[in-house]
Amino acid sequence: MSKKPRLSEIDHFELVKYIYYHQKVHGSSPSIREIGRHLHLKSHSAVQRRIQMLVDLGYIKRRPAMSRGLRVKRKGILAVRNHEKKLKEIEAEWRNKMTTDL
Repeated sequence: MSKKPRLSEIDHFELVKYIYYHQKVHGSSPSIREIGRHLHLKSHSAVQRRIQMLVDLGYIKRRPAMSRGLRVKRKGILAVRNHEKKLKEIEAEWRNKMTTDL
């Protein structure tokens, strides 16, 4: 019985964001090898498991039998934007706290 990779919510959004921005900049989705380099993973199967997890969550879709066939779905884009918005709010709260504590 194999263990499923446990990705934190941050890891989900980081990978979806990487795929999305790679498509915007290069016009195609990243290869498995490029994703592996970005995540600091050497195993193609580890990358495949993470991609499948995002497909199962509905953040991306995979076009079968197509090289670089990953596409970020609307749900994935909205999730990344909401996550970035939350991070900015947390950062603003932290900055306010740091300035008031001084």
